[in-house]
Amino acid sequence: METVQSIHGPDTWKWTEQNPWAGRLLESIRTSFNLKPGHFQSTRQPRLTVVEYRDKTKAAIYSARDVGWTYAGDIERRRDPAIVSMLGWPGPYAQYHAANAFVHWIVEMTLTRKEPCNAERLLLSTGIVSFNMESNWQNGRYSAVGRRLNTRFLDMTYRATRGPMFNTGPRPPVVPYIRGFEK
Repeated sequence: METVQSIHGPDTWKWTEQNPWAGRLLESIRTSFNLKPGHFQSTRQPRLTVVEYRDKTKAAIYSARDVGWTYAGDIERRRDPAIVSMLGWPGPYAQYHAANAFVHWIVEMTLTRKEPCNAERLLLSTGIVSFNMESNWQNGRYSAVGRRLNTRFLDMTYRATRGPMFNTGPRPPVVPYIRGFEK
């Protein structure tokens, strides 16, 4: 990874206009969910994380409503963007539904004595979050258009040891999310 930058507010859409590849992917998500034109631009507080990799690959991560965890990407030799969505998965079921698979991975690691994913994967994902949060602040001052931060500490490569780590089996029964204790 080479740089991470965070952009908030209306400047999100200015950046998108200057980077048509990102606008095209966002539009492909909008049409695949049958949302009205301008849907994302009506977001009250838009946020964008821009990640640039050393091999010149670029990523734009939008905080957008009504599409859940959705990915759109250009893949070589494909006419249309690839879209993968976790909308509706996992939950809402049980308490802390987003972490339900953690128990499985902890048990697997205990039994096999092998980590369920590369440490590099965790370092890269938490590194993106950390640099993203730092991008908008400098010397105690906030800027909606954050600095492009060099991520030289994240100069690493790895090969994934497995595919997605979210649940892929039958959906568990819906149990209302409850704070506190049941009577």
